[in-house]
Amino acid sequence: MLGRDTLPSSSSLVDDDGSPRYPASSTIDRTSSSSATATGDIPRTASISHLSQEAAKVKIIREAIRAEDKRLRARYFFLREEWQDTIGTVIYLTAALSWAAISYSWYWGLIATPVTIVGNALAISLLHEMEHDLIHDLYFKRAKWVQNAMFAFIWVIKSNANPWWRRYYHLRHHQYAGQVVDVEERLIGLGLPWYSWKRILVTLTPAATLLIANDIAKDDPEFSKKVLVRYNAPVIAFSTVAMVLHLLYYLGVGEALVSVGIFPPAFYAFLLRVVLPFVVVYNGTVNLPNVLRQSCLVIISTYCHYYGDIPERDVFFQTQVLNHPVLWPFQLFCFNFGATHIIHHFVTRQPFYLRQLTAFKVTPILLEQGCRHNDLGNHFRANRWGKEMRAMVGNADKKSI
Repeated sequence: MLGRDTLPSSSSLVDDDGSPRYPASSTIDRTSSSSATATGDIPRTASISHLSQEAAKVKIIREAIRAEDKRLRARYFFLREEWQDTIGTVIYLTAALSWAAISYSWYWGLIATPVTIVGNALAISLLHEMEHDLIHDLYFKRAKWVQNAMFAFIWVIKSNANPWWRRYYHLRHHQYAGQVVDVEERLIGLGLPWYSWKRILVTLTPAATLLIANDIAKDDPEFSKKVLVRYNAPVIAFSTVAMVLHLLYYLGVGEALVSVGIFPPAFYAFLLRVVLPFVVVYNGTVNLPNVLRQSCLVIISTYCHYYGDIPERDVFFQTQVLNHPVLWPFQLFCFNFGATHIIHHFVTRQPFYLRQLTAFKVTPILLEQGCRHNDLGNHFRANRWGKEMRAMVGNADKKSI
């Protein structure tokens, strides 16, 4: 048994075909007096089997996704599996070089700051998709050093969670989506009321995950706040300090501290000459684009997932099709995540670009089979499936509702 201060191996979370592996017993304490209750017309089964209560519909949906995937790969040679590494490399390099070109142009005054923020946010959103596909071993499965090199650059440019840490919790998300042990989604606010100050802060900065970590640790015996900090602090702490320093400079705090004798003038001059220029460039090319990108992703991701009152390990109730026009500006910076993420929950072994293509034929089938569609009240119910915000298992969640 691994301790709470050790990150477990992700290999135990997936089968050979990349689909989620469901353990023989649940990690959720079902003896608790606050166990999950049924909401609406969804019966809560005693079984912890991963078989859906809508098994026939799930079968139709999965067959439709795989059939369209197979059709597209057969029709377009470059979509075949043997080209997958090449396509991934082209997308990765295009995104990285676009980020570099935009940043270079901004540095030399060729484009305005708003253009840089939007352009780099779009480029980094592609890198985020690449990171997600790499987590699922969709590129360079037999060349881990390539995956690790890609992860390293993505970690710095995304200025967010450590990809190696995220790999474990993302694969675990597919096992326990919408449950109290769904660490990945809970860390971005899933299950919290829309007006919660924790949810607002975690939408704006990954540093705010620390505000939620204690709540998750109360519910998940495997989760460790120490591991969260140890794996993620190097980049997130740096980006947070850079943003704070920039803000303090614009507010004139440094000059005020010099005037009252707290900051030596020589030290402040050093900060202005050496530190501040780097901070400005870093924030302009990395931090601010990521605030835009990550905020949009968090809003859409939590909007399309359900939490707390859904059957455990039942893919039919985990997500919705979210393609309402009012959300298009947010979808732009997370590669149409809300409209297509449900497809990924049904079939995980599919690169993001192919998922976008299959969506044209698969989305109508999802709706025909009764999948939720544009449930804009999701946020206002704290992501509950039913009409009321009900607590799931665990003490922390009850305090949040």
